[in-house]
Amino acid sequence: MLLLLVNYKNEIDYDFFSQYKFLDIKILNEKKWNIFGLKLLKLLIENKNKYDMVLHFWLCGAKDPSFVWNIYKIDRTFLFYQDIIDNQRFKNWKFGFDTIPNLNIVTKFKIDENPAKLYDFAEIFDLETFWVSQISNQTLTPIFGIKWVSDANDIFWKENFVEELKYNIQKVNLNLKQFWEEEFLDFYKLFIENKDFRKKFYI
Repeated sequence: MLLLLVNYKNEIDYDFFSQYKFLDIKILNEKKWNIFGLKLLKLLIENKNKYDMVLHFWLCGAKDPSFVWNIYKIDRTFLFYQDIIDNQRFKNWKFGFDTIPNLNIVTKFKIDENPAKLYDFAEIFDLETFWVSQISNQTLTPIFGIKWVSDANDIFWKENFVEELKYNIQKVNLNLKQFWEEEFLDFYKLFIENKDFRKKFYI
């Protein structure tokens, strides 16, 4: 079974993904981002024979407004406070997709305006992917971080940021569903049915 991991239900088209019987959707509603990663680890330990893959979907921000609505598969995530203090590569980073690009991301400790230094490491940012990438290296279960850009860095400092964010989430979900239907479903089917392909994820 595939585990689809998100933090807030309203950030995905829940009804759309609920139609798939091989998919288990977990909504964590976690405000502490390192605990988000530990909850994922707990899920995998308690259900070690249930999930064969994890897809972590969540929103992120970007430096450039032209990134908004785009979707990226994450290879490496850098942890940022006042400077980069750690970095972590996803265990299966070498497996990419044809319809969405690979990218690095910076995970921050808190929501605030981004210093220029942050963008020396990645052009998109969030609050949790570093912790998920750490878990990817502590378990045999393949974990993929798929991030979709909901806003540019300035959105949280606008008076109408809630309305703009809701609109962007609606738009980006259309792109997300397109990626899901046009590529990821075939990728997951190959993973389930082809033993030689599946073995590559456990090397």
